[in-house]
Amino acid sequence: MFNTLYWINAIFMSVVSVIYFNQIFNLIVSIFTKVKKYEDAKESHNYAYLICARNEEGVISDLINSIYSQDYPKELMHVFVVADNSLDATAINAKNAGAIVFERTDKEFVGKSYAMDWALNKIINEYSDLKIEAFIILDADNLVDINFTKEMNKAFDYAINNKKTKVITGFRSSKNFKASWVSAGSSYLQLREARQMHHSRSALGVGTYVSGTGYLVDYDVIKNQGGWPYHTLVEDIEISTDLTAKGEKILFCEDAIFYDEQPTTLKYSWRQRMRWCRGTHQVFKRYFFKLLKSLLKKPTLTKWGMLVHILPLPALSFLWILVYMFIGGLYSIIYNVPFAEYFNGCMLFALMDIAGSLAFAFLVGIVAMIEEWKKIDASWFLKILYLITFPIFMGLYLPITTFALFVRVRWKEIKHVNYDKKKA
Repeated sequence: MFNTLYWINAIFMSVVSVIYFNQIFNLIVSIFTKVKKYEDAKESHNYAYLICARNEEGVISDLINSIYSQDYPKELMHVFVVADNSLDATAINAKNAGAIVFERTDKEFVGKSYAMDWALNKIINEYSDLKIEAFIILDADNLVDINFTKEMNKAFDYAINNKKTKVITGFRSSKNFKASWVSAGSSYLQLREARQMHHSRSALGVGTYVSGTGYLVDYDVIKNQGGWPYHTLVEDIEISTDLTAKGEKILFCEDAIFYDEQPTTLKYSWRQRMRWCRGTHQVFKRYFFKLLKSLLKKPTLTKWGMLVHILPLPALSFLWILVYMFIGGLYSIIYNVPFAEYFNGCMLFALMDIAGSLAFAFLVGIVAMIEEWKKIDASWFLKILYLITFPIFMGLYLPITTFALFVRVRWKEIKHVNYDKKKA
């Protein structure tokens, strides 16, 4: 029995390793490639910044001020804030900071994606005189670098002149790395995503995906699809998957830097990641066959990368490990097998699988720390200390993504606070 389980485990984990080999390849590419620089834009384009905010009175003004403080023509920047079911001073603070504010109250269709859809249609129908060319999506807890829009404009201008997909994601850094080991873990995760996923794909000429916030979508893309039709728990991954299935390539602008607030407690981090995992499972269910059909019809690395991204393999792997140990344990009880034999013949290999995942997490953390050392706002001691706890942070993804297969997840508010962040 133990030999049979061993070979099933070996085959399953080998398949998983082959599927996820691109992550190791991307890590190597990130080490040996330089940042892709876009040439100076031929034209300064006209942008609308869309911020959906619910009870964000403590941070909304800081974001708007950072937008208007950029090195970019003020007449080409239009900030729209949706105070979505807010019960605090979000709307007032946003107006005082210079934003155009929409107040939305809808208890049936709750969540960022519905607020985006409502606001985007409102802007298209009522503010056509502004001649907006693209929307930049931000979250209320973000801050933008002084050159964020200037750099994003270079990439957008490049996309227009070279007939590329006019959807672009920026570089997400952290506002509060040193707040706790949880915020540091989330920060390392975001740096790893930016450097070892977006950067590597860009260097290889492969399309990437948008992630949460800090991305640009062309006005015509929104208008032609009638607003924002993506209403899973991860509307960012949903639009990425949909566009990829249609043969589009999302661009990455590494010099368009913005800062994102990370959860500081395990409770809020668990809540956030549960939503991400459940949402990705929703996208898999909705788009898997569409994306697979597109991949088989016209294979590209962009489509393959997106397919791997939405596969629930981490959850299935963790479930298999639990089943693997349970079957081995049940066999040992029924046939009175000594615990030492069960441990050596079954449990040891399951623990090795988990240890391998944690070791890989530590490796990507080391590389991310070295590659983005200067972007991490913390002492060298904290950078290294929180690198040590990073595998624990990542290891929690295994139960989280597994629970997300079975647990119903609803959008829940995560309270944000004002963190001082020195902008580059």
